[in-house]
Amino acid sequence: MAHQGNPEHREKFCCMICLDLLRDPVTLPCGHNYCKNCTERCWNEKGPSETYSCPACRWSVRSRPNLARNTMLAEAIELLEKSQAAPELGSSSGCEDLDVKGRTEWNTSEKIDKSICSNHKDEQMKLFCRTHQTCICGLCSVEEHKGDEIVSAESERTEKQREIHSNLQEIQQKIKDREEDIKKLQQEMGAIDGSAEEAVRRSGEIFTELIDLLEKRRSDVQHQIRKQQEAAESQIKEYKKILEMEIFELRGREEELQQLSLTDDLVHFLHSFSLLGKPNKATDSLKFKEAPPCYFKDLTAAVAEAGGKLKRFVHEETTKMSAMETELNVVMSPAEPKSRADFLQRSQPVSLNPNTAHRKLLLSLGNKRVTRANKFISPLHPDRFTEWTQALSTESFTGCCYWEVKWTGRVTVAVAYSRMSRTGRQSEFGSNTASWALECYRDRFVFGHDGVKTCVSGPQSSTVGVYLDHSAGSLSFFSVSHSMELLQSPDHVHSAFTCRALGRCL
Repeated sequence: MAHQGNPEHREKFCCMICLDLLRDPVTLPCGHNYCKNCTERCWNEKGPSETYSCPACRWSVRSRPNLARNTMLAEAIELLEKSQAAPELGSSSGCEDLDVKGRTEWNTSEKIDKSICSNHKDEQMKLFCRTHQTCICGLCSVEEHKGDEIVSAESERTEKQREIHSNLQEIQQKIKDREEDIKKLQQEMGAIDGSAEEAVRRSGEIFTELIDLLEKRRSDVQHQIRKQQEAAESQIKEYKKILEMEIFELRGREEELQQLSLTDDLVHFLHSFSLLGKPNKATDSLKFKEAPPCYFKDLTAAVAEAGGKLKRFVHEETTKMSAMETELNVVMSPAEPKSRADFLQRSQPVSLNPNTAHRKLLLSLGNKRVTRANKFISPLHPDRFTEWTQALSTESFTGCCYWEVKWTGRVTVAVAYSRMSRTGRQSEFGSNTASWALECYRDRFVFGHDGVKTCVSGPQSSTVGVYLDHSAGSLSFFSVSHSMELLQSPDHVHSAFTCRALGRCL
């Protein structure tokens, strides 16, 4: 009976797209294999905004990856097809068995022929030339390959087998590492979701408290106004009642006097008039202004002043919050550069912003050079430093960035939050929590942060290198000459901010 092969083994070499044996197999970065034509056909149907994905594990990427042919898998499939082709040609009949036998012998002779040297027909290629990376026979080793590094083909295979085994171990370890990275990214995603929900909840509570406080103060002010209104109206009503009583009395006396003036009896007239007596002293008439007074003016002004202060405060604080808005970066930072050439690969151009420069600073060479003048040379600007001769860079930096500063005289090189204050004594680089500064002198370096200054030991040079790893929140200053020497690497440089390069002339 002819052997038909194991169907399960065949299924392992099938393409998951066409469900047939892999043809010209290619391997995706996720490790799964497909026919080259099947993969390209599927990817060619993708729209410009769609991702390129794996049908098995749904791995995806936006940019179309290059497809590399899996040579080892292609050879394995070829051997599988050959091993299954011979039995399929045979049957239980005697003549067909002979035919299969004949074909098998023919295949064996073909394999033997492939091991025969093409230059020496009777010699088998049992040696391997490492110099030219080819199989040779014994005669070739003393003729064409004399002086080359020659080993037996069997020992070379053993060596290559060890190399394959080492490569497989390395690949398997990388796969394991990447799977661990994916797990960590999933954990990070969960942490981000949890942090975001907590931040939304807490910020909502804070704003609700502020709104409740404002509502309470509004209610208190309205109550105060109504209370003062009632008190004032009560006074008016009381005074009105007095005036109405006085009017009533005056009208009664008016009527008596009119009746008395009409009597003809002289004695009665004089006697009655003496009984009337003098009228009560009348209340002074009220004097009203031509324009009605603006009641509650002081209270309204106080509320308006408080509202203005609150608006300014909210605007300033929300501006600070806006300056802190950055894209969350959860990807691990690349390895820190080891040589100056590595650092220079991450070099970033730096130019100073004229609107931030102190009025005594002169910018030149495309705003890349700064010198100090003896008088004001720039007009006023709201972004300009007023207390210290400093300037911010035009560029903001994220990711891994490196730049170098050449200096003479006495200068300060710094990195800071872009929202740092432009006025006051605390606006000096290194004198606040928003900046990290390296003061450069002819004989020393001094590092400053949050008002604390420390002398830094290190070789003197006219070039300072600055390396910022934004995502890791790390910052380093270097003395650069024929080599790079670390001067200072401060801790606690928060990553969630926009950095700017700074310069100051002293």
